[in-house]
Amino acid sequence: MQKGFVKKSMAEYRMDEALSIHALMQAYEEDGGSWSHFREYITRKTKPEFNFGTAAHRAIESLPAFKAEYMVKVLKKNDAAEYARQKEAVALGETQLITQDAYDRVMGIVDALNQPRNKFAYDLLNTGEKEMSGYCENPDLGFWEKIRPDNFDINTCIVTDFKTKGRRMTPHAQQKMMHDLKYPWQADFYERVLFNITGKKFTTWHVYAEDQAPFTISWGKMDPSSLELAAKKYYPLLPEYAQCLKTGIWPGPSTESQTYFSPGYAFGDGLE
Repeated sequence: MQKGFVKKSMAEYRMDEALSIHALMQAYEEDGGSWSHFREYITRKTKPEFNFGTAAHRAIESLPAFKAEYMVKVLKKNDAAEYARQKEAVALGETQLITQDAYDRVMGIVDALNQPRNKFAYDLLNTGEKEMSGYCENPDLGFWEKIRPDNFDINTCIVTDFKTKGRRMTPHAQQKMMHDLKYPWQADFYERVLFNITGKKFTTWHVYAEDQAPFTISWGKMDPSSLELAAKKYYPLLPEYAQCLKTGIWPGPSTESQTYFSPGYAFGDGLE
């Protein structure tokens, strides 16, 4: 593994044994995670189930690639031969099936991004390097880290991430979604790794697309205070990860027989 950027498929990126922010999220105890959950996540060999956001990402990155990798699902009763062909292609890992509704919504997002009124968002996603995988060693702890931003521009020092969201989402609902899905974690992790690779301070922008008509596009920068809060949350996990690598022990929920006790307060000792 070498420090820098390389073009590779998402499947190849997932297989690289370097720490990603998405994997690190699996270890966050406040969300019910653990290091054993983390270990299961990074060693999973099967492809994830269909995800609308992933399909939209692929179409934004490369429309020809999206059309080559996704097929509109047919019903056996409507076309038995095509149904059998699709089933075989899925088994061979050559395609993913998508409903006609999902396909139409993905195309609606693509069309919306190409409208003149959304030129700023389009440029954020198309000026610079698309879907490049970046790698560097953590300067303090020595393990390798990796990122795969949707786009980054080495000249403007802007890193852009594309997100889908519900139709007519209120500002409060969007803030909650950003917090719950840990978008600030991702942004801070990306900016930190980009700095360690390039020596430049990047700023994170998000482009949001509604996943239903009229597919409104919006965009904006990540608030610095949100990044600071994210860092306070996930930084303590990094030395824990280093320790797991060193010892080969990945703590998690017990899988052995246990004795369960009622809480202390049930016995009148005053402890909650």
